[in-house]
Amino acid sequence: MYRQTVPLLALVLTVPPLLSAVLRCVQVEKQGSPVFHLVRRCSRSAMSVVAQANVTSRGRCADLAASRRGLAFNYSPRDAPRGDGQFSSSCLVLDCPEFQELSSLQRDEAYDYYSLFTDPMPQVGWSCVPGVGLFRVRGLSTGPERANYSAAGDQCREDSGELAHVLSEARTAGLAALLAAKGLDAKNRTVGPVNRAYVNLDDTAKEGLFVTSSDEPLDCFPFRAWAPGEPRHRLPTDDCVVLERRPAGGSWAVTDCRKRLPFVCELYPGPGGECDEDDSACRSLRRLQGSPEDRCEGWDILAVPPAQPTTTGAPITPEYPDDDDDEGQQGGAGQGEGDEDEDDDGEDGRVSKRSAPVRGAL
Repeated sequence: MYRQTVPLLALVLTVPPLLSAVLRCVQVEKQGSPVFHLVRRCSRSAMSVVAQANVTSRGRCADLAASRRGLAFNYSPRDAPRGDGQFSSSCLVLDCPEFQELSSLQRDEAYDYYSLFTDPMPQVGWSCVPGVGLFRVRGLSTGPERANYSAAGDQCREDSGELAHVLSEARTAGLAALLAAKGLDAKNRTVGPVNRAYVNLDDTAKEGLFVTSSDEPLDCFPFRAWAPGEPRHRLPTDDCVVLERRPAGGSWAVTDCRKRLPFVCELYPGPGGECDEDDSACRSLRRLQGSPEDRCEGWDILAVPPAQPTTTGAPITPEYPDDDDDEGQQGGAGQGEGDEDEDDDGEDGRVSKRSAPVRGAL
C-alpha cells in the first residue's frame, strides 16, 4: 500500500498547468447549494413572489427557491392555517430577501420566513439585484471611503462580504445599474452616479490569467464583458478589473490596482455550518414542529439575530428537517464629475486569494 501511494503523490505534485486549471473549474462547478435559514416564525415577507407551489416540506420549498433563483421564501407548515386567497400555496419564492430592516415583513400565522442572508441581517445601505444577491456601492463620493483594490477587498470583508463577482450577464448588468443610480454616502448625503468601480477580478498573480479573490479562473465562466481594446496593460500594475456603467449593461476594463476608486461589495449568504443545539435558530426550528397553538408563541423574536461579521467558509450542502413525509409534488466611458481617480500612497493594491464561498446565484 505504501509503495502505491508514493507515485500517486508524485503525480499530484506534478500536475500540469492545463490539468490544474481543469481541476479548479471542476471545483467551481461543485460549489454547494444555497442554504436558507429561518428568520421569523408566523411572518410573511411582502417581497415579489417569482414562483409558488404546494410542497410537503421546507426542503422542497428550498429546492424550488434554488431552481428559480430565489433569495428567500415564505413557507407554510402543514398544520398552519392557510386561506384560499392570493397566498394559498405552501411555498412562496421571493426574488429578493428583506434587506431594509425587515420593513415589509408582516405577521401571518400561515407562514414562516426564510432567507439566504441572516448573518448578519442585511441593513440599510445594501441593494438587491433580484435573483442575484445583495450589493453595496462604496466610495460614491470622493474622499477616504474610496480605496485601492486590496483595501477595497478588506473593507468588503469587514462587511461580511467580498468584492462583487461579475462573471455573468445578470451580475454585470445588475451592478452596472447600481453604479448608474444615486445613493447615500457615509454622511447620508445624496451622491452618485459613478462611472466605474472595482469588482472581484484581477491578474496580479500571472499576467493574462484573470481570477477572483477565491482563485476562480475567468476561463471557468463563459461570459465576457470586456470593453473594446480590453484587457490591456499600459503599466505593470494594470492588473485589476473595474466595472464601467457604460455602455448600457456594463463593461469591464483593466486599471492600476493602486488607484483609489469606488468599489462594489457583495454580501455573502450566511450563517453556515452545522446546526448547534444551543443556537436560537435550532430552537426555533424545533418549535416549528410543535403543536399549532404553540407555533406562533414569541413570533416577533428573530430566529437568527444580528451577529458579528464572519468570514466565508467552505461550501456546505443544506439539510432540512421535513414537516412530514416527502410524498407530494411541487406544483468604456470617460470619468464624470465627482468620479475622478485618486492616487494611493499606500500598498500596491494587490490581494491574496481565499477559498470560494457559496453565492446566492450567478
